[in-house]
Amino acid sequence: MNILIDLDNTLLDERAGFKKYAPLIYKKYQKHTNLKYEEFADKWKDSLEPFYNQYLNGEISFHEQRISRLKYALGNSSIPNQVLNDFSDYYNHVYEDSWTLFDGWINYFSENTNNCYIITNGSSSQQRQKLSKLKIDKYFMELFISEEIGFRKPNPEFFNYVLNKTGSLASRSIVVGDSYENDILPSIKLGIKCIWINHKQEEYARNDYLLEVSSVSEAIKELEKIT
Repeated sequence: MNILIDLDNTLLDERAGFKKYAPLIYKKYQKHTNLKYEEFADKWKDSLEPFYNQYLNGEISFHEQRISRLKYALGNSSIPNQVLNDFSDYYNHVYEDSWTLFDGWINYFSENTNNCYIITNGSSSQQRQKLSKLKIDKYFMELFISEEIGFRKPNPEFFNYVLNKTGSLASRSIVVGDSYENDILPSIKLGIKCIWINHKQEEYARNDYLLEVSSVSEAIKELEKIT
């Protein structure tokens, strides 16, 4: 059985990371905003997906999506260019230091006998760096990253590419992810069974190919039944 695992919010605990890096960013750039921290934090979270999707769609660069997020979260479009340019390096530092793995994964991977693969959207260098810094890259047969293969989730070509490269049938694969739109729905359409980590308790139609859980620990328990 091949286990195809998403990275962000599935292996990587982005909520825990945000609590580490967001206060540091606000403190450093507080003089450029009139917003209180809570307002800044809410705007930052609201900006994550829209600007990241613009990057994935090729509309803006990786650097541009970061500085656009800062300007939006601070509510200030007139931040000096030098400050914005320096922000990218600072963000790299605090963001990388915040990377945290959900509890339970190390034990699972240490005892797992299935073939595991990463399926993720994003920057090749950053996604690979996450796995390396978290010291879990050794547990994966191969990493499938949208920037490298030319397709991004939820494009079915992404999943067809993964199945072809792993030499696996859809019926012999399981996708584990947190995004219904990016991970789960396209997998179901291809006949791949899924474990959906529904962090936000979203409502979608149930399906025979779908096992819904509310936490990573529950997902790991279900995977252990397959091992």
